[in-house]
Amino acid sequence: MKKVVIAVILLLASEVYLLAQDSKKTQFTLTAGYAKGLNTFDFENFHGFHLGFNFNKPQAEGITWDSQFSLNYSSDYEDRLAVTPLGGGRLYFNGSENKYRFFFNLLAGPALYHFSGDDYIETRIDIGYAGGFHMTTQKWQCGVSVEAIELVVFKLGIHL
Repeated sequence: MKKVVIAVILLLASEVYLLAQDSKKTQFTLTAGYAKGLNTFDFENFHGFHLGFNFNKPQAEGITWDSQFSLNYSSDYEDRLAVTPLGGGRLYFNGSENKYRFFFNLLAGPALYHFSGDDYIETRIDIGYAGGFHMTTQKWQCGVSVEAIELVVFKLGIHL
């Protein structure tokens, strides 16, 4: 447990450091979306929602850093919740001069999972992940990603 807490603190401290260095070049994006469960293993068909906050460098070219703090919730015969502070990379496919920019991101970090059903409650800390393809403009962003607790998330976001 101590290692996970230390990892979360280091991840958040590194994000603050990066933002302090590039405060005029960073962007804050609020995302929300519909989450559909992946039909794998023994999971039923489940649905939910995503809320997230992203920090990134929108004027970057090629590969750059990306970070996300998200909450993913889904439900079928049980409720699932994942709270994830993630960090990783973003690969832009076209230049910053384009009106529509396309990118792929891949993120990982610690995750707090909470599962509850009719006769049980389970909470654990594990590995969180997110990765997907997105399109962004000056004011908004949309995309699809695979995220923690086996969800395909269709996102729409606004740059703040």
